[in-house]
Amino acid sequence: MTTQITTARQAAEALRPLAGDGAYLLFTLGLIGTGMLGVPVLVGSCAYAVAEGAGWRGSMGDKPGRAPLFYAVMAVAMALGLVLNYVGFNAVKMLFWSAVINGLLAPPLILLVILLTSSRKIMGQRVNPPLLRYLGWATFAVMTAAAVGMIGGQLRGWRNHASAGDCHGPAGRFDPSCLRNFAGVSRDSRRDGCARGWRRS
Repeated sequence: MTTQITTARQAAEALRPLAGDGAYLLFTLGLIGTGMLGVPVLVGSCAYAVAEGAGWRGSMGDKPGRAPLFYAVMAVAMALGLVLNYVGFNAVKMLFWSAVINGLLAPPLILLVILLTSSRKIMGQRVNPPLLRYLGWATFAVMTAAAVGMIGGQLRGWRNHASAGDCHGPAGRFDPSCLRNFAGVSRDSRRDGCARGWRRS
């Protein structure tokens, strides 16, 4: 049976078998710690990216009066985050899909960083030493394999789900043999998928 987690409360409940009655406290502390770490980093990186792209003066070392546009971007980014929290979007799904997108974007970004930091024409004497280059290429290989595996697994799941339409047998009866189309999926999920395809047919 698959559990769909759509709220922070459900996520805390999922921790109950591991943390017992302290699941809510554990999850709350995790949320607070992640927020205190993530919000300044995300807002600040957004402001730096926009300011550098637009050619504005801006740094967190400057006072707001000297870099008003930089701090305006930070304020807008925080306001947008608050708005998304109250307009009804599913926060858990947003976290999930943002992690998926970050995972897919990581390999090309890592590759770009490796190529830039390994170029003497760009970096001069500060080029990466061989050890760091090897570690960078290893990280690139692992992240690329993970991204390809995720995409392949998703495509396989879609293909198996589509094949559920072949699960009807003679006289309109459910054909258990179709469960073989769902290798690697739990038996309950396979049976449910086949039954849905049988009903559609």
